[in-house]
Amino acid sequence: MQKLRLEKEEWNKKLEDWNIISEHIFEDINDLVQYLKTVKTNDNVFDHESSESLGLDDGWHDFESYPEALEGLELGTDKYFNEFKQNIKKVKDYLSSQEIQKLAGYKNDVVGFSPIVPNTIIGNPINMINSNKKEKPIPTAKIMIEKANSCGVHSEDMISFYAIITALIDILEQKGIRCEVWMSDSFLESPEVYVYKLKLKDFNQPINMYKIQFPIIATDMFRRIGFKLLETNQELKDRDWNFGYGSPLIGKRNGFSLKSNGEIEEGIKNLLQVDDNDIFIPNCAYFDYHKDDDIGQAIREIIKGTNFNKYINLKED
Repeated sequence: MQKLRLEKEEWNKKLEDWNIISEHIFEDINDLVQYLKTVKTNDNVFDHESSESLGLDDGWHDFESYPEALEGLELGTDKYFNEFKQNIKKVKDYLSSQEIQKLAGYKNDVVGFSPIVPNTIIGNPINMINSNKKEKPIPTAKIMIEKANSCGVHSEDMISFYAIITALIDILEQKGIRCEVWMSDSFLESPEVYVYKLKLKDFNQPINMYKIQFPIIATDMFRRIGFKLLETNQELKDRDWNFGYGSPLIGKRNGFSLKSNGEIEEGIKNLLQVDDNDIFIPNCAYFDYHKDDDIGQAIREIIKGTNFNKYINLKED
């Protein structure tokens, strides 16, 4: 079947003509793991299992086998953890030198305030209390991280790239913005598109860095786990999936991308069900990111190139 190679402006209008299979929405890692332990292969499309067929010597996978990768997803892994923490520290060290815009403001009128007498006597400037209590809405941010990459991307780049993303999410939460974090894998074998989404963190949960490192760092998240989901999806019909397992859908070359100001294009919003103010993070290849890149420049490009710029402002160099 001839593959679709459309100009960017044509993709949104053609999206409705594709067979988009996106019923897989997993509420947490355990939800995904339990599904994978019970699901069966789609034998009408797949006559082999790439998720299990290759080992470490091919340079394609991070883990020796699919069961080992599934265990890393379920329980977490030590494979990247120290390096991941070290990279997060580098990012936070850089961000600590920046003037990040504060959300908190100060009320300078005295309506509804009562004096704190002991503080007034000793000259403490915090000497008034607001007796008019008002409920304030808690600011929130939904973050969607697209994981699928091409064969040329390895975990070494993703460790440092997603350390930046993790640190930025932590900055938002320190500023009082509660974050909900998702990851997605989007595969294309035209005219079929397969997408699944996995919730990594709810609004009320702290970031569990040990548990999220496999989903956001490991190449086997899309090359073993993602491939297994492809192999077991009973709605896929096109036999071409069996030969190439599709290609990443989202990226500069494929037409699903971000606007120059970081806002999300309609195709992505429709495909992944994200909104205007949500933060969508394309894969690291979208930013042409490499682990040896200048950390400050990379952080600035990621903030400027995504909706992070609606929540974080850095001082000018």
